[in-house]
Amino acid sequence: MAEKAPAVYVSITPDLIEYRYLVIEACLAMGMQTLMAGSFAMEDIPSPVLDEADIYLGIIGREYGYVLESYGLSLVEMEYNQATTRGIPCFIFMIEEAA
Repeated sequence: MAEKAPAVYVSITPDLIEYRYLVIEACLAMGMQTLMAGSFAMEDIPSPVLDEADIYLGIIGREYGYVLESYGLSLVEMEYNQATTRGIPCFIFMIEEAA
């Protein structure tokens, strides 16, 4: 029986959104399944999609991102908090300040 491909939740700040598909392509090339915020309504916090993920992948740029007023946090930060609460591995990539 074939093993289930790990499900990677991709979270990316708005200023780097153009790189989303490159990240997804790289994950797929490694045999991973990808999940992302566009798969649910922003009001669905905690994210039911993130609850299905085995890995959280955060791509963080210079923008904080869309802030949900009722929470006072960006969607990306809330997704990260949910992933750490679940205890799944989190991989964070941040743009270099000089870039």
